[in-house]
Amino acid sequence: MKRTLSILLAVVMLIGIIPFSAFALTPVSSISLDYDDTKAFLNTAYTEREAHLLMRKAVSTDTPGCIINTLNTFLMYSSNWYGIGQGLNPVSTETDYGIEFSVELDDEYEWIDSVMNLSKKTEITSVEGFSVSVNGVNRTDVLLECSTSNMLRIYLPIGKGSDAPIITGLSIDGANISMAIGQSKAFTATVTGTAPDKSVIWSVEGAESPATQISSDGNLTIADDESATSLTVKATSNFDSNCFDTKTVTVLKEIPVIETVTVSPATCTVAQYSEKIFSVRVQGTQTDKTVTWSVEGATSAKTSIDSRGILSVGIDEEATTLTVKAVSNADNTKFGTATVTVTKLERVSAVSIKYDTNAVNLTEGVLEKDVNTAIKDNISVETQGASVDKSNSYLMYKDADHVNWHAVGGEDTVCASKTYCMRCNIKLSDGYAWIDEVVSIVGTVTASNCPAFSISINGKAVTDVEIAYNSSYDSVNVYFIIPVHVHSYTDVVTAPTCTAKGYTTHTCACGDSYKDTYVNALGHKWDSGKVTKKATPTATGIKTYTCKVCKAKKTEKIAKCAKYKNTLSVKGKKVTVKYSKLKKSYQILSRNSVLSVTKAKGTLSYSKVSGNKNIGISKSTGMIRVKKGLKKGTYKIVVKATAAGNASYKSATKKATITIVVK
Repeated sequence: MKRTLSILLAVVMLIGIIPFSAFALTPVSSISLDYDDTKAFLNTAYTEREAHLLMRKAVSTDTPGCIINTLNTFLMYSSNWYGIGQGLNPVSTETDYGIEFSVELDDEYEWIDSVMNLSKKTEITSVEGFSVSVNGVNRTDVLLECSTSNMLRIYLPIGKGSDAPIITGLSIDGANISMAIGQSKAFTATVTGTAPDKSVIWSVEGAESPATQISSDGNLTIADDESATSLTVKATSNFDSNCFDTKTVTVLKEIPVIETVTVSPATCTVAQYSEKIFSVRVQGTQTDKTVTWSVEGATSAKTSIDSRGILSVGIDEEATTLTVKAVSNADNTKFGTATVTVTKLERVSAVSIKYDTNAVNLTEGVLEKDVNTAIKDNISVETQGASVDKSNSYLMYKDADHVNWHAVGGEDTVCASKTYCMRCNIKLSDGYAWIDEVVSIVGTVTASNCPAFSISINGKAVTDVEIAYNSSYDSVNVYFIIPVHVHSYTDVVTAPTCTAKGYTTHTCACGDSYKDTYVNALGHKWDSGKVTKKATPTATGIKTYTCKVCKAKKTEKIAKCAKYKNTLSVKGKKVTVKYSKLKKSYQILSRNSVLSVTKAKGTLSYSKVSGNKNIGISKSTGMIRVKKGLKKGTYKIVVKATAAGNASYKSATKKATITIVVK
């Protein structure tokens, strides 16, 4: 959800529709908790485990964004905030109890900073800006601990147990049933608790006939003229009218019957120390379709089947075949059976744990929560039939007094002064069981104290780790120390070059490294340069420089040069024209006969500057035209030749004198 919000926010900011603050997480600075103490779960009439389960149903919160994780909410001893263990002891009037609330946040909320930094139990009076109220009363005696970024643990003292007499339960025996008109049935009720008065008041509701009644001792008689199709039988405690139970009676015209009882599966295979769930189908007009389960042929006292049809095969069961039986409670002559083949289980006396030490990275400065995630992702058990329960495995550390272990969390970084260990919870698959020496472990012991059970970590046998057997989950916790890696670096100096800075590389044996820059780049020492391409009026040139140190090269452009001077050359010639021809017609003299024009750049043009008016020149061709009838004699004319130039050359004009002799 947070990732989605981040993407949406980025898009919104780009298009400028709404401001950044519109998607900020809502800070939570207070929480209101409730627990319904009127349900009297903290009473000596209950075991501590029963009180624990009732407490979970009685706790709640209405604080926006906050959710109580009931599976992680526990009844505890508030003197040291230890759990109640298996909870087999009764609630005590001499013991101080408390509730550990695990409160999670919705994605749109976050704890205030002073809460986010609480990696260990802290008195609320030391937490700035945060408050907790319980049943509407502000509490200053609670402890806070932020185990993850969105989960807050609240430790609330609730006092000692009570021995006030109470009714802990009331139930009418049996199931909802069917009866025919004219029939009678005696109902009984079971009342539990410490109250001295366990009597009940019987009543029947929904009857249409006044003759349909139930006696004070629970005997129901349905009248012959009863027209109601359903009745409700109710038993109410005399001591506590809030405690009652009801059963529904379906009224039929004919006596109800059970026709068949079928158990499923009809055949199956179950290993020792394993379970199998059976279901039953009861057909007939009788509403009471309940059955009584039993198992036949067992040799072990630990082999049993409960009222839900769950078969548990004992670890020491020697029978190879069992019969599961379901008998109708309404008609014990009707029953169904199933055949169970029992297989031997494998006893587990050793486990081999493996984890990637490089991936774990328990190194100073790394976030503890990141190490916790890394080790969960990289730990496994290579023993057949065993696996790691990652939900119950986590990195832990000892507090300052090196006595109590704590799960890591929050934003704390790995510190060499702390002692860290991995709690690896190992569970078994069906068909496998721990050896008796493991099951009999009480509390936490060093592995060397259980020599029948061997442990190896990353292929190495270990005896100094601690182990504990969890009877609730039939799992084993293995606690092994993980040393904090403190970097030890070796240094390699790299000298600066013309273009690169000098630096020192610090490298640890674990592979971690970093660099320190200590000298700036020296810079190139360029020579005076060499023209490697001359500039022209139409193209730039290039000048190349070479570094005297590293021989690197660089270039720079040379600007285009000015146009070149035109190389035009013009010389006049002497030409003879016969008077006899001239008497008849004008004469044309070619340009080459009268002018020598060389090295012209660009288009040529010609013009007459001076001379006899009867002698002319063509502008475009330079040819001379001598008019008819010009008299004998020598004539000189001055002409001008112009070269227009081009992209590289300028224009130019040259004069020349042409001598024309008429004779």
